[in-house]
Amino acid sequence: TMPEILIHSSSRRSGPMNEPPCVKRDLMTCLDWSWMFSFLRGQNFGSIKDVILLCGTRNGLHPSKYEDVDQLIVQVKGRTRLLLIAPQHSFTGLYPYPIHHPYDKYSMVDFEAEDEENKELWPSFGEGARGVECILEPGEVLYVPQYFFVQRHDLDEEVVALRVNVSRGRRIRSEDAVPLQISRLLEERVSELESVREAHHWLSIIAYGEESEWIDTSTVRGHRRIKFVESVYEEVESNLGKGNLPSFLKAVVDR
Repeated sequence: TMPEILIHSSSRRSGPMNEPPCVKRDLMTCLDWSWMFSFLRGQNFGSIKDVILLCGTRNGLHPSKYEDVDQLIVQVKGRTRLLLIAPQHSFTGLYPYPIHHPYDKYSMVDFEAEDEENKELWPSFGEGARGVECILEPGEVLYVPQYFFVQRHDLDEEVVALRVNVSRGRRIRSEDAVPLQISRLLEERVSELESVREAHHWLSIIAYGEESEWIDTSTVRGHRRIKFVESVYEEVESNLGKGNLPSFLKAVVDR
């Protein structure tokens, strides 16, 4: 049941949210959890991973960010304007931070900056990125697919919402999200093989076909690097199609 999930989830965390019983009570009673579970089953979602409390005040602006899980945003109090941008624009206008950056999952672009400033810093933003806007009223629920970028703008004096994170379950993977998923996977792998500091350098080498200039194949380390390069080609071509590696990796590293 939902109360059991909430209690189990909160018991694994430290901090003030672990203590007040009123927090658990409010979470258990403020939503129709039977409807929530029925909706999740009907849409082939997986289990609820966690529930995040979102609070804000008038004109509070939350920069554009994606999550690697599906979300249901439940508006409890006040109104929030949301701008949703599909993951297909990740490398054609949104410039996501690298995965080991403190702002991982955020867009580098300041949506509120002047057009000329963004054009200079992020030239693809105005050309390639398009989104959908909506205003959530109390009692409404918005489904946000995984890897969609979301900017939130609180419109009232007091704004409260819940973000329910759910696993994908039996739902089909969105093809639009594949490039962003692959880029995260490759950044993680190259960081493990080399280092976080060297990840961008080695992805650039592969993107521009400079492996022969940097890899000594007569050494054990060089052999490992060659095998890694081969795995990058295999991963990208199996998911994005043959011949797409150079353009894809260049978009990833040139941000």
